[in-house]
Amino acid sequence: MEINKRVSLPFVLVATGATAAAVAARLYTARKSGQNGAELLTEALLETEALRDAARSLPDSATALGHCVNYLLRFTAASIEGVPLGLHLSHPQPSVTKHHPKTQAVATVVTAADSPSLRFDYAVALPDGTEVRGTRTLGAPHLSSLMPARSLTDTLQVNLTENYTVQMETEIDVFENLLGWQTRCKGTVVLRDNLGNVGRIQVTPDGSLIGTITRGGRIVGRVEGKMPADFRFRPYELTTDEGSNR
Repeated sequence: MEINKRVSLPFVLVATGATAAAVAARLYTARKSGQNGAELLTEALLETEALRDAARSLPDSATALGHCVNYLLRFTAASIEGVPLGLHLSHPQPSVTKHHPKTQAVATVVTAADSPSLRFDYAVALPDGTEVRGTRTLGAPHLSSLMPARSLTDTLQVNLTENYTVQMETEIDVFENLLGWQTRCKGTVVLRDNLGNVGRIQVTPDGSLIGTITRGGRIVGRVEGKMPADFRFRPYELTTDEGSNR
């Protein structure tokens, strides 16, 4: 037992030191870039290919809803991937606006000044009239499975046309991988549109996506894949009568 104590103590100290050094290096690199949570979210919101796919899918509302949740999952992953959790709190800016040079999309993120927790209000506008408006709230740090984590909630509405809107909400825990750049998260995504489609997606700790979209109690599509980029929506074949309300 005496030998084990002598061996384990230096090992723990070395491991702890390596972890601290890795975290410090990541914080230094990220802060040196001058970016913070608002800027990272703004850039992520500008990747709107999934929204354009959603607009092209109409009048197939189930597939359009699938593309909208793909957009949500992609910008969520892009805005948190490899980012130290403390960076979201560093050097907050009242407002950030960015333009996409190719798509001409415009995204604005406003940091709420009077919120007890960190809150971002955001909006995205595309030339075809598609609009996104939402709010992101970052909760207090806590430990989950001995890992530092923060709760992350997004509530947003997507207006694809005057007659088609989508509402989505995420409730996830974001875990920081202290020894690498990969960020893990787990939680749920709830979604619905104004044509009766509803869905619920589970995000597991390894990034796997499991969920369904239903209408009138019947499954009209399944969500599969893995965050951040392997999103798959499989629509179900409907009868002529069922498909008339798509």
